[in-house]
Amino acid sequence: MLLGKNSYALDRDFVRKVSYIAIPMMLQQLITSSVNLVDNIMVGQLGGYAIGGVAAANRFFMLGLAAIMGVSNGASVFLAQFYGGERYKKVQESFRLAIVAVLTLILPLVIFSLFFPDQIIRFFNKDPGLLVPGRAYIPFVGVALIPQCLSYLIQSAMRALGDTRRPLRISIVTVCTNVVLNYLLIFGHLGLPRLGVTGAAIGTLIARLVELILSISVICNLDYCFTTKLRDLFKIPKDLAKEIIRKSLPLTINELLYGSAMAMLFKLYATRGTDVMAAMTILSTNSDLFFIIYSGMTAATFVVVSQPLGANRLEEARANGYRMIKFSAYISFFFATLMYISSYIVPDFYRVAPEVKHMAAIFVRIYAVFYLVYTINVQCFYTMRSGGDIKSSMIMDSGYFWLINIPIVALAAYLTDWSIYGVFLIGQLVDIIKMFLALYLVKRERWVKNVTTAVDISELEYEEQD
Repeated sequence: MLLGKNSYALDRDFVRKVSYIAIPMMLQQLITSSVNLVDNIMVGQLGGYAIGGVAAANRFFMLGLAAIMGVSNGASVFLAQFYGGERYKKVQESFRLAIVAVLTLILPLVIFSLFFPDQIIRFFNKDPGLLVPGRAYIPFVGVALIPQCLSYLIQSAMRALGDTRRPLRISIVTVCTNVVLNYLLIFGHLGLPRLGVTGAAIGTLIARLVELILSISVICNLDYCFTTKLRDLFKIPKDLAKEIIRKSLPLTINELLYGSAMAMLFKLYATRGTDVMAAMTILSTNSDLFFIIYSGMTAATFVVVSQPLGANRLEEARANGYRMIKFSAYISFFFATLMYISSYIVPDFYRVAPEVKHMAAIFVRIYAVFYLVYTINVQCFYTMRSGGDIKSSMIMDSGYFWLINIPIVALAAYLTDWSIYGVFLIGQLVDIIKMFLALYLVKRERWVKNVTTAVDISELEYEEQD
């Protein structure tokens, strides 16, 4: 068997525990993805150029989201393991470091989005029709990165400690705010001006500010163990900072490389025309509805793998790591079926050319066929990351994209006359090889370790400084 020993078979208690953690997170992501779909459909009523301009902008902002995911995921490993070992002061200090690191990383992106929106659009496609919607959208969403990143950090910390329900409630309020504001501002209802793409951007910014206010209110009122005062933000022991940075920096670099790889693939596919950009946007938004499994599985992995590792229950963590891969693989068939069915429904909601709708439907069906492969790859990544095996994570994630995926797709895009379907399909086929590489790296079990032991000596030193 590819996935390990019979002793790692799924049992009812394990499935119940994982479901208890994962389902609220999946519901949160489902709500977010559903609203993103509604937002995209509303923008889609403005035409293909509006969709293309927003799509290009969002690919750029994926770099910012990749940065916060790298820092947050790296810090969450320490948060979960420190929490599992009942070392609450270290949980708080790890959270402070994550805030400082994320703000440092995203500020250059915010500044660039304010002053160079045209350059962002032109990187992906030279069509001048994309510039007007791009200019209207990019500056507002760039500023929205700041509250979005801080909210993401807070909610990731809550989930790392096993609380997935409060982030779900915050998400419900946020996405409802977003969809209502977008409806009012894009189309000019209730006496408000019709702002089009600008309205979508303003609605997003206000919704992100609401999300941040709610997130801060929750952690302050309920006194989470990672809650910190603003004046203590830079009180981080050097030994702890050095160890977390040593572990998290490669993961952050990996996420940045991954985000830039996604942007590059989008650029390569866009060589086949502006219609492809619109179809890829429909694909991305629709597929997010069915990739909610990944957000649930990563939250569960932190609890059932990282926390036992932090408590030195290594055999329990090892068994749970393999069980998570099996569990994810089994439920992927259900989501793949739903994704395939959606290809006959969702594209028709967009006011775009029939060929764009057809193209998007084909893309979604290809994704559905490869869903099991994607799921195994992603869960292997989560499992290795949960134990701080960053080297293996980078090899099978960003390393594989830049060394295998992108060169192969680039050759197909620039050196052949294949249609977009051939270029897109070859980009998915290479993921099969990646799956076997990912399983091999997991079975080396370099992730079965407690990463918090290296910072034990800093506890006493920092308490003496206080």
